[in-house]
Amino acid sequence: MIKPRPVTKGLKVNTQFFRFLIVGGVNTSFGYAVYTLFLFLGIQYQLASLGALICGIIFSFNTQRKFVFKSTKEGAFIRFVFLLDFYILFNISLIAKCISYGFDAYISGAIAIGPVTLFSYFLQKIVVFKSKKENIKTIATVPLAPVIFSIRW
Repeated sequence: MIKPRPVTKGLKVNTQFFRFLIVGGVNTSFGYAVYTLFLFLGIQYQLASLGALICGIIFSFNTQRKFVFKSTKEGAFIRFVFLLDFYILFNISLIAKCISYGFDAYISGAIAIGPVTLFSYFLQKIVVFKSKKENIKTIATVPLAPVIFSIRW
């Protein structure tokens, strides 16, 4: 008698990346909630945005560290903040490239979400929250990193 195979057999799901996406949604909601709270309190939008950004960075670092990468590594916050510059530059570059192809800024921003999310995940996994036992395993599972850096703009 032939046993039926489960549909998910052989389908490997990266739960860490799934947690990264969920936590990213929570982080985005938190940042926007802080921004709207500051506006409600009568703070000018420029200061509200800055305050929400600062609170969001701290909140995002802690949620990524605890729930996604389960890290206690020292010095990770400095690396986390430093890499934000790369995410922002990569995002702006992708949007600009899409606009140069004729897409409007709204569509270009939406197109950039996927690549920037992958870029962010891999950099956090490799640079910010990596553990010594993951060094070799991580490098072997990140074939997109060279592709991202070899894109000609």
